[in-house]
Amino acid sequence: MAALRQYLGVWRIPGAPMLLLTGIIGRLGIGMTPLALLLVVEQVTGRYSLAAVAGGIYAVAGAALSPVAGRIADRIGPSPV
Repeated sequence: MAALRQYLGVWRIPGAPMLLLTGIIGRLGIGMTPLALLLVVEQVTGRYSLAAVAGGIYAVAGAALSPVAGRIADRIGPSPV
């Protein structure tokens, strides 16, 4: 119960609920994109095996290109607010 009281204390900080909700909404695409890809490919082809291959290619491409995207972001730096 003590852990729940700590979470409640954080929730009561001004601005924290809005930050939490916008963070959840902003990250929905991380989980929804692979699912949408799977469902679209299955609907078009009618085969889950091809949908799984497409999902695997998406995952491998993301793993291969994420370091490159990170390097580019480090070189460019953050945008001014």
